[in-house]
Amino acid sequence: SGHENEFIVRDIAELVAEAIELEKISLKDVPQLMQEMADAVTRQVVNEMESRLAALVATLPKADVDSADTSRFLANSAFNEEKALPETVEPPGAAGKIETVFVEGFSENKAPVLEHPGTKILSAPWKIAPVSAAKLPEYCIPDKEKPRIVVAVKHIGKILADFSLIEESRDVDSSFLDFEFNEFDDNALEAALRVSESRGGEDGPGAEIVVVCIGPEDAEVTLRKALAKGADRAVRIWDDSLIGADPVSIASAIAGVCTMEEADLIFTGVQSSDKANGATGGLVARMLGRPCAAVVVGVDWDGGDTLTLTRELEGGMMERFTAPFKCVMAVQTGAFEPRFATMRMVKQAKKKTINVIDSTGVITSNQGFAINRIFKPPVTKAQMIEGDMSEMAQQVKEIIANKR
Repeated sequence: SGHENEFIVRDIAELVAEAIELEKISLKDVPQLMQEMADAVTRQVVNEMESRLAALVATLPKADVDSADTSRFLANSAFNEEKALPETVEPPGAAGKIETVFVEGFSENKAPVLEHPGTKILSAPWKIAPVSAAKLPEYCIPDKEKPRIVVAVKHIGKILADFSLIEESRDVDSSFLDFEFNEFDDNALEAALRVSESRGGEDGPGAEIVVVCIGPEDAEVTLRKALAKGADRAVRIWDDSLIGADPVSIASAIAGVCTMEEADLIFTGVQSSDKANGATGGLVARMLGRPCAAVVVGVDWDGGDTLTLTRELEGGMMERFTAPFKCVMAVQTGAFEPRFATMRMVKQAKKKTINVIDSTGVITSNQGFAINRIFKPPVTKAQMIEGDMSEMAQQVKEIIANKR
């Protein structure tokens, strides 16, 4: 109508309601009207984002940006060099200002850092470039005689009730950690085992299952548990540069194993119980150019080129759909109850192979983040509220007023 800049959403909603009441428009026209309004807002947001991202990319040294990707990005952007980026954003009615920090001047290939009072700032080399599957040293891989499933597992450390922090390494003292098989990955392994067994028939399991873990020698405890439950082989990747590795580096190493193993199906847990980044499945899929299904709670395979998957959505809803056989699945905990290994299976697992790969010099992009500070939050005690109903209500009101 030409008045888009003169109204806010509340005004438009009131106008629509008034138009309906005056029978200027019909109720049946409202869904289409709302869709057109939503589309218009979306286009404005996308255009603004493209403009700002293009301005950011334009500040980067050419050597740090893939020229083909950059030119394609800029060609599709509504970039205006004269448009100034705001230094601050002040929401309506806000008492103060929220700083919006725009990254500038990636000089000498150094990452930008944000200043925080009382915090020693770390800086690390940071280069913006695509990350692909790591090219790992070769190891003994048997001939592929049936579908091969790779399951990523993690040896996690759960913090005990009483623990200490190591300021120098900005981490929890490992003597206060209880190490175990990541619960989400245990479910992912069970899902893989069931897929294999469902196609096995009289000839036994219908797929070879390989578990892969990023971790020191202690992590072989988790790998042995996975082998005892039915996995055929295991791969462990490690060198000291992977201590505190970021999710992208971890995914690159896992993707490297998947490439060397010529994996058909790839299973991961939705997240780890310690760090809870929830990134491995999506990152591995992107690096391998495969589709990814997240929060999977059901997998059916009839031996064909597609899978029937069920995944969990918000609000208790479930989505059932088909996916290509060669995909990555991030499995939700509780969906596949992990089996217990018998004593016989545990003994047999000791004879199964664990290939150890030295990743020294292979993972070179382990600079996704830096921990600037680690500390225990101050311990406070609960405030007990006493008195009759009206007195307690008055105290709650005062507490809320003070907090605000």
